[in-house]
Amino acid sequence: MLEIKLDAHIVNGKIEISTEQQKELTAIKNGSPVEVIVRTEQPAVQPKIKQRDILKEMAERGYDSIIFYLMDYPLEIEGFKPLSREEIYSGKRFE
Repeated sequence: MLEIKLDAHIVNGKIEISTEQQKELTAIKNGSPVEVIVRTEQPAVQPKIKQRDILKEMAERGYDSIIFYLMDYPLEIEGFKPLSREEIYSGKRFE
């Protein structure tokens, strides 16, 4: 196992490293899977999201089952794309 420590900065969601450190990465074969762990001293800034009190909504609408409630009023998740039938039964793992 090869371990290389890099000092980097996050810019627009991408990891930027110096040219010198990029040269160190040439020891790794192109296309090789790597594990990346990001540690920072600064706390992450989480965007505020609209929160719902699903249990309260459920009670106000007279539902006894959260399953039935979510079937009638599903959660809307930005960027969510349901799997196609082919993806479900292909046997492939998520990429």
